[in-house]
Amino acid sequence: MIFSPLILLLIMNCSGDETNEGSSPLIRIEVPNNNFSVSKGETIILKIKSNDPDGLVDKVEINVNDSIVHSTPDSFFDYAINSLNMKTGINKITAIAYDNERNTGEASIEGEVIANDPVIKTLPITYVGLFSIYGDGYEITNEGIPPVIRTGICYNTSGNPTIDDAILNESNYVSEENKYEINVLERATKYYIRSFAENGDVIVYGNEIEISTEKDFYSDMGSFIDERDRYEYKWVKIGDQTWMAENLRIQENNFRDDSLGEEIAQLYGEFYDHEGCCCPSGWRLPKETDWSILINYLGGNEIAAKYLKDNSSLLWEPSNLESNNYSMFSALPGGHLLREVSGVSLVYNSKESGKKATFIIDHLERNSSGLIDYSVISINYNSDKVSTTFGNTRDFFLDIFDGASPPVHNIRCIKD
Repeated sequence: MIFSPLILLLIMNCSGDETNEGSSPLIRIEVPNNNFSVSKGETIILKIKSNDPDGLVDKVEINVNDSIVHSTPDSFFDYAINSLNMKTGINKITAIAYDNERNTGEASIEGEVIANDPVIKTLPITYVGLFSIYGDGYEITNEGIPPVIRTGICYNTSGNPTIDDAILNESNYVSEENKYEINVLERATKYYIRSFAENGDVIVYGNEIEISTEKDFYSDMGSFIDERDRYEYKWVKIGDQTWMAENLRIQENNFRDDSLGEEIAQLYGEFYDHEGCCCPSGWRLPKETDWSILINYLGGNEIAAKYLKDNSSLLWEPSNLESNNYSMFSALPGGHLLREVSGVSLVYNSKESGKKATFIIDHLERNSSGLIDYSVISINYNSDKVSTTFGNTRDFFLDIFDGASPPVHNIRCIKD
């Protein structure tokens, strides 16, 4: 049979249509290449091209690790993926094209998302006491991605502490500079301390610091003679400080309640105001920082008093609290003297004797209102807490008959 050229052309065209009918769409990921590598948080730009040999591409889907992240009717497009939303490690990206006959074609690549974890450094311990540790906290040297949402200090007694152990975080630091204190430790015990940072993906830890709390309440005792009156004072070394172990009693710039008699004066020592300090040579009036070091060494304000109060006499009023004087500081309840008007005279009367020990802090200055500020350490018979009392007064000569001058207190000197 002989066909005309027109019939032959029609036959060939029909044969070609039958060959392409039902073909899957074609799609490729031109960028990035397979086995790509990015750091966590970097943006990945996909360049997608697709076509359908026998029809139209109806839509294209982008899957990351088998989850759909994008769908579009476009055949040629760029799409940005934030690697922050991808897992650390190997990830699979698949582009799927659908034609108008619901045939599909796909292309896949794999790549690694490298962790950009935060880096944190545990800063040095600055102070170690019997029951407490102070530290400078931590320093974040790399914020990482995603951003850090929680930081802190963790500690234990076995090593490699984690957030499952005791922790300190932003809510209980003692300062905004991340400095911290731990006041609930055991005496003579080894502790392991390190910082941590958490960003929602991972928890990373800083370097570990090993430290042991102190063992001894005091390390040395002795005596010295004040050359001015030849009185022999006891002293005690507590931590790195050396304190007089009894109250100052030099009769210079001192005050007394004359009704108490010499025996009481010898027991409690003399009383002084903030301007009349006269410590022996080589000794000085302690500053607030000196008292803080002593109190912190003994476990902090809440418990230090029981280690400071004398327990060898019945001078303290009865209390249900036990005082042990482990530090040998031997604080006695001399109270304070208050200037009061008696007729046309001024006298000093004893107040709170047996209930309170008070010691002058080296702090005396005139404030903006013209008042003289002063501060005193107080230890009460019915509390284990050591308190700092602040007050002020006007000039003595302006208030000579109104009792407005500050009370007078005992003095404990500290060695230079």
